[in-house]
Amino acid sequence: MNYRAVFLIGLSLALPRPGWTQARVSLAPARDTVAEEFLSVSSAHELGDGRVVIADPRARRVVVADFATGRASAVGRVGDGPGEYRSPRQLLRLGGDTLLLFDTQLRRLSYMIAGGLPIPIPPELARSATRFEYPIRGAARDGRILALVPLLGGDKSFDATSAQLPTRTESVLVVTSRLADARTEVIARLRGRFRGLGVTRRTSGSRVIEFELANPFGVEEQAWLFPDGWIAVVYSDPYRVSWIDPAGKEIVGAPLQRARQRANAEERTFAIAREWPTMPAPPLRVEDFRGWPDFVPPFPIDALVPMRDGRIAIERMLTSHSSSRAYDIVDRSGSSVTTIAVHLRERIVGFGTRWVYIASRDDDGIERLTRHPLSF
Repeated sequence: MNYRAVFLIGLSLALPRPGWTQARVSLAPARDTVAEEFLSVSSAHELGDGRVVIADPRARRVVVADFATGRASAVGRVGDGPGEYRSPRQLLRLGGDTLLLFDTQLRRLSYMIAGGLPIPIPPELARSATRFEYPIRGAARDGRILALVPLLGGDKSFDATSAQLPTRTESVLVVTSRLADARTEVIARLRGRFRGLGVTRRTSGSRVIEFELANPFGVEEQAWLFPDGWIAVVYSDPYRVSWIDPAGKEIVGAPLQRARQRANAEERTFAIAREWPTMPAPPLRVEDFRGWPDFVPPFPIDALVPMRDGRIAIERMLTSHSSSRAYDIVDRSGSSVTTIAVHLRERIVGFGTRWVYIASRDDDGIERLTRHPLSF
């Protein structure tokens, strides 16, 4: 017997794969599903009676699903009036069965109580919250919301924030704003997405179209505000999570253990294909992009999913080695509890008190929602 070969095989199985924090745990099989078809679920929030409110911005729908019966029904309709919406991009939990619906096209916030019709918040009360041209990153019971706002140059002042696209800024401010007044508070300054812009041109008939190419590894650091007022701040280098309690005290999390994946030619090519799947010929080259980092970022854009028990789930960046989509579960000490894995065509879109809600995409681009027991 070749004992050296056996030893090396055993050693290779014991070593973590690139990008792994620890052993991954797969979800238990789905217990229930709903027959409704979706185009792109952005969030799913469980109500106290077990029903789930789901936002599908691509289909411009908000529905309430009952997993006990497998059925779903629409709430509201497309329009500009009360109980209506144009682009229901986000559902955010305020506490209990009260949700905030953020309509990015109308720039309007509405309350949704127990799955009922959206109730618009008067513009004069919501103006300080909706003036940001960026996704909202959580809400608290005291009326605060959180946003990541692009920052101009090296200035740290809120007055230097910009309405330009996040891809063009090197830093972002974590800013909270209240619904009832114009008060804002700067919580932290984080690394932004900008790593430089490349340019490429393609011919379409008689036209020449110019494309700006942001680096696919350009990912900003992130933050989330929970209903109880706690804020999770997620850093990329080193990869760690710090928590800020409602009194403003910071709990600095230790770096999370992970084997960093080098951003080699294979990973760069994989990232380009993932971010630009429909670019006209000729294929994009690694040299077309600026600012490649030495290592693959630990997480992608919009990586955070809040859990009902106060923990945060952080989606990991896919690499050429990924055989599943992984989420690190981090508690309020900043420690990684576990890493859970779902299929590459699945995404976690919400957590209940006892369930994990998964959106699964089929070959036709249709998503379906299932729920799985929460056991971690």
